[in-house]
Amino acid sequence: MNPEALAKKNSLKQLAAELRNPKKLRAATLVAMSLVLLGAYAMLDSRIGLLRGQLRKEQERWALIEEVETLKAQEEGLKKRFPAEGTVTFWTAYLLGGVRETGITLLSLEPHPLEDKRFGRLQAVEIRMDVQGSYQDIYRLVAWIEAGKWPVRPVRMHLKSDKKGIVAEMTLAVLAEVKDS
Repeated sequence: MNPEALAKKNSLKQLAAELRNPKKLRAATLVAMSLVLLGAYAMLDSRIGLLRGQLRKEQERWALIEEVETLKAQEEGLKKRFPAEGTVTFWTAYLLGGVRETGITLLSLEPHPLEDKRFGRLQAVEIRMDVQGSYQDIYRLVAWIEAGKWPVRPVRMHLKSDKKGIVAEMTLAVLAEVKDS
């Protein structure tokens, strides 16, 4: 036998003799188990750190998905409130329908797009409308505008007396679709 193998065999015999003592056996077992647990913990800790990072990313992704879904639902709600083709021509025709329905006399109807008030494909438009009739006729027209299916908001109204009745100078606000060229 070579001297190295013999030395190794003697050291194992010495270790076996030392471990016959119950206190030393317990201490050696405790050290060995602690080293195994520390090794396992180190491996699991790095894996847990990776998994926590992935979980955080997925939670952020999920929050983004929920936000997008909420925005889509809000967009659908808004789409229901606006006509499919809400151009200035549509709004003019819509208001003319209200004038015809209420029987009031239309004096003028002029749309004025507000260039600095754009919201994506939509643009704020002021429609100046002068009508003539009785107070009841004007009330019916304003009630028709406010209760209508589409969002038209009276911004200003000025009433003055005339020989033929009351003249109402109204400014209405709508959002009209802009056709980009």
